[in-house]
Amino acid sequence: MTPFVALEEGRATDAVEAAHAALTPDSIGKLLFTSGTTGMPKAVIFPQRMLTSQRQQVAQTFRMLLDEPARMVDWLPWHHPFGGTHNSAWSSIPAGTSGSTTGAPCRANSTPRCATCAKCRPTSI
Repeated sequence: MTPFVALEEGRATDAVEAAHAALTPDSIGKLLFTSGTTGMPKAVIFPQRMLTSQRQQVAQTFRMLLDEPARMVDWLPWHHPFGGTHNSAWSSIPAGTSGSTTGAPCRANSTPRCATCAKCRPTSI
């Protein structure tokens, strides 16, 4: 794996530059697979236009994120349309980073989530 700092120091290859130049608002930005509860899972195409406009909406709606990055704790699955787009935008807009923890928010075993909250002091749950 290449450390991120090494990527920042380097120059994009011609192949990367060409791929970037070929992107359009209708290019595929993400494939989300349905759960398959009614049959075979299907790939749902999320175009670049949808992902970038959604992040713009978050930036305009939650302007405070531009001044102070959110420390968000949430339990939506990242393979859920909302969890994998809206919530990831909270962290990617101001800082470009995110973290994760395991488990679900249930009373039977809430200790890991409580410890996470105590450590990171979230601004949003």
